[in-house]
This record gives sequence, structure tokens and C-alpha cells, in this order.
Amino acid sequence: MAAVSASERNKNLRAEYAAANRYCQHLTEINWQLGSILIGGSLAAVALSLTAKHAGLAPIFIAAGAIVSISSWFLFLKRNRDFSKVANARMWWIEQELGLELLRRLQNYARGETNPWEYPMNKPSWPSGYANARILAAGLVLVLLLLISYLLLAWFVPATL
Repeated sequence: MAAVSASERNKNLRAEYAAANRYCQHLTEINWQLGSILIGGSLAAVALSLTAKHAGLAPIFIAAGAIVSISSWFLFLKRNRDFSKVANARMWWIEQELGLELLRRLQNYARGETNPWEYPMNKPSWPSGYANARILAAGLVLVLLLLISYLLLAWFVPATL
């Protein structure tokens, strides 16, 4: 195997870095595109089932389906987060190899370590994008569980008035 020159190696590493960065961006985009479809569609289906006359138990099953849909989205997001961590780790090592610092400094900054740039900054505000997704998914599932409980109660306990 022929030896690769230092400039060719740097060029290859920069191309790999750019590809890993595009991959992370793609994962983020697909996560939120899928989330907007699954969450929006699920909530719209629940709302439509609640407005239907003589819906019976249909809103309960639709709300249960919405819980499955939202949970599936969150698991997909969590899986893609793991892939993104791999790409970020590779970008970190490429930066180390090339003497670059942006990703490493941002990661250190996110962990609350001292910012080595010229001006002092506070630790980034919580929550992160992943934490926001976790809060969103948990909140929606909780609301849907409360809705199911209410509908079951209304279905099985006759009105006394």
C-alpha cells in the first residue's frame, strides 16, 4: 500500500469530518421531521375522534395508538442520538489530529468546563434538544394517559345528573 502524503491525509480527514457533520445534521433533521408527522398526526387523530358523534371507545384506542406513535418516535430519536455520538466522537478525533478545536471546545463548554475563548460565558442553558424531546414525549404521553383515564371513567361510570 502506497504511503499517503500529509497534505492528502489532511484532505481526507477534512472530507471525513464534513461527511460526519452532514450525517449528524441529517439525523437531527430526520428526527424532527418524523416527530412532526407522528406527533402532529397522532394529536390530530385524537382531536378528530373526540369531536365525532357517537365515537364510543374509539378515542381511547386512538389515544393509545398516539402513545405508541409518540413512544416509537422517542425511541427512534434515542437510537439516532447514539449514531450521532459515534459521528461526533470521530469528528473530535479528527479535530485532535488536525489541530482544530471547535467541536472539542463546544463539548467541553456543554459539560460546564471553563471556556478557553476570549470572553467568559456561562454554561449553556438546560435543556438540550434531546432533553426537550424527552420532556415533550413524556408530557404528551402523560396527557394522553389522563385523557384515556377520563374517557374510561366517563364510559363506565354513568352520569348521575
